[in-house]
Amino acid sequence: MTIHNNIDYSKIKVPELKQLCRERGLWGYSRKKKSELIDCLNNSDAKPPVPEISKRTTGVQTKRRRTDNWVKRRGQKKTEKQERKSLQEGRRNEEEEKKERRQ
Repeated sequence: MTIHNNIDYSKIKVPELKQLCRERGLWGYSRKKKSELIDCLNNSDAKPPVPEISKRTTGVQTKRRRTDNWVKRRGQKKTEKQERKSLQEGRRNEEEEKKERRQ
């Protein structure tokens, strides 16, 4: 019988324990047995709640931001690719013309 913070988890059913885990933001509770769920909840009770910190303040970048340099470089790459393609087509045409002249 586990009592912590005036809650007796042993009297609560498994789906309700899972709901408590979900509400507390715990991970990996879906396949646990009742005793493991109770341990998880007791451990989460023992730890003080961590205040939510904005992702921006922790330096985590949520989305890839396209900077002006990135956009400029992408445009350059596209034009380089088009130039290469046109050069290749020009070379093919020259080779075909040479073959036709030989025949």
